Amino acid sequence: MTAKPSSNTARDHYAAIGYVASAWGAFEQVLQRELWELAGIDSVVGACLTANIGISGRFLDAIAALCCYRGADEKMMKPLNKLINASGDLSRQRNRAVHDAWGFSEETDLPYRLEISAAKKLVIGAVDVSPQDLNALAQKMLDHTVKFENSMRAMKRKLASLP
Repeated sequence: MTAKPSSNTARDHYAAIGYVASAWGAFEQVLQRELWELAGIDSVVGACLTANIGISGRFLDAIAALCCYRGADEKMMKPLNKLINASGDLSRQRNRAVHDAWGFSEETDLPYRLEISAAKKLVIGAVDVSPQDLNALAQKMLDHTVKFENSMRAMKRKLASLP
């Protein structure tokens, strides 16, 4: 594995990894805010709690549980559950982008990610991922965040209309 931090390719690539991390961080902030609102706590108290959790999957579990507690039935939960499932896939992609080791081909200077995983089966190998791929992932995360916010707005309107 060869890192070439002085090359333009490497700078663009590492900037794209930062974009992925930042986009996911924006999503997690939305999750925290939604959780505080559903729990009926102010942002300072909420931050004391959620700043120490830091796992989007647990935020999503809590959001779903609070929606159900507030009266959401299976039909109301269906669109939100779809987004929750998509969030898990995006989270895994974010983890691969941010936590895997990266290198650059000595022949082509193109980046690759060294994936090592044993989630149900062993995977060890290099995966070609360009800065453009990472930027597209970050944009997908930002789009997902907007969809999630819109879904939560709709959910809160429905919950407010329940008897």
